[in-house]
Amino acid sequence: MTAVDWHVPNALARLSAPVFVTLAGVLDEPSIPVISHAFDNALRWRPMTVLLKLSDVTAVHSSVLDALLVIAHRAALCEARLVTVAALGEPAHRAIDDAGLSQRLSLYPTLAVALETLAIGAPGSLVHASESV
Repeated sequence: MTAVDWHVPNALARLSAPVFVTLAGVLDEPSIPVISHAFDNALRWRPMTVLLKLSDVTAVHSSVLDALLVIAHRAALCEARLVTVAALGEPAHRAIDDAGLSQRLSLYPTLAVALETLAIGAPGSLVHASESV
C-alpha cells in the first residue's frame, strides 16, 4: 500500500511557497496513478517548487522512477521545479542514485538542506491533504 500526502500553501503564498508531496510505503507500478494524481493536485496551485519527500518509502520499483521523470518534465512545463528529498541510505535515495537520476530529480539528503540550498525557506501556513491506495 502506498500513502500519499500533499501540503499546499495558503492562497496568498501559493506561487512562491513550495508544495510538498510526501510518498510513503512501497512505490510500485499500481501506485503510479495515485502518485500522478497527487502531483496533478500539487501543480494546480502553480507553485514554483514541488518538493517530493520520500523519507518513509520502503521500496521503489523502476517504473516509478520512470514516472517521476515524467512528473519532473510536467513540472518543468508548468514552470515549476521538482525537488526530491530522501535520506542517505534509505531505499528511495539508493534507488534514485543507483539509477543515475540524482541530478535529474534534484535529490537532497534532508529537507533542511534542500530548502537552504534552493533558498526556498520554510513554508508558511499549510493546508494538509492525504490519499492512499
